[in-house]
Amino acid sequence: MHKEMVERKKVPAMILLFIVLIVFICLSDILPSMNIGVINIKMLAKIGFITIMIALCYIEFSRCKIKYRYSIVADEFIIHKVKGNEVTILEDIKLKNINFIGRNQNYKANIHISDSKTYMCSTFFKNKFCCVYKADNKLKKFYFEPSEGLMNKIRLQNGNITV
Repeated sequence: MHKEMVERKKVPAMILLFIVLIVFICLSDILPSMNIGVINIKMLAKIGFITIMIALCYIEFSRCKIKYRYSIVADEFIIHKVKGNEVTILEDIKLKNINFIGRNQNYKANIHISDSKTYMCSTFFKNKFCCVYKADNKLKKFYFEPSEGLMNKIRLQNGNITV
């Protein structure tokens, strides 16, 4: 049995929002004051930038509340989504059904994937892994960010995985 929890780091999210804010401030300062009829283009752009910034803040802060728990129980790999007190099972995969698990850039097959999902919390996808598995006679794929301990546990329990 192996369990681990990944959550979004708040500092990278804040840095990303700060950079976007700086870009919006620079863009609004560069825009000339032009009027089309009674509409001031610069004021309209500032209102648009403020609206976009508020939406981005809301999205980033709501993403910071989401955690993913990766678990190996017996011969199954289970992914839970944890948001506050609500826990949802997203994937429940038999280890024998996994065809590939490893870094995304190492997956080179030209096989049709019917479904692709992302179970990651990182702002910047430096530790992006992918898992290709068979379910209902179709190949499915998801992206996640496991620790080396989890990867080693999966490799040990399933010897026929391509890495």
